[in-house]
Amino acid sequence: MKDQHKHVMFVYDSLRIGGCERVITVLAKEFLAKGYRVTIFLIKKNIIEYDLPKDVEIITFQDYPDRLLLERHGLPICLDAKGAELMGMLPRRDTRDTERLDAAKGLINELKAEIASLREELSYYRSPKFQMKLHKIEKENGDLRDKLRVYNAIIDRYDLGRFFGKNRDMGHSKKAAQHER
Repeated sequence: MKDQHKHVMFVYDSLRIGGCERVITVLAKEFLAKGYRVTIFLIKKNIIEYDLPKDVEIITFQDYPDRLLLERHGLPICLDAKGAELMGMLPRRDTRDTERLDAAKGLINELKAEIASLREELSYYRSPKFQMKLHKIEKENGDLRDKLRVYNAIIDRYDLGRFFGKNRDMGHSKKAAQHER
């Protein structure tokens, strides 16, 4: 059984045919033979053009989409955002900034929901069903305006404005009705 404390990791772009790539594969085989655990971390492409033993662990940067690839002292380091922040490789976020960002995201989500609701309502008003209702309402309005014109003409013709006008005098109309009896 291999000693888990002996671990070698090679970090390189890919394992295409080339001088450095060949050296990495030869060294990986030698370290395996001496009982080391061997990992090859491919930064750019998962291209392997050399035969490697099955015990060699191959990791690609694409395997970790939520990770950041950073450089420290000339060496690439793959970390998640929290790890990079802890190591001082990314600026720390102020908790107030996080709270503001969360509040802004909440407001954005509310606005998106409101926009979706308004779009749905607008689609109803543009629908043929609503246009038919609107046409019916406009026709009813036209009919009511015609009736109102007829009623106003009758009121004017028979001088009934004192009974139906804005400034009608109810006392005067009662006295006139009593006087006419």
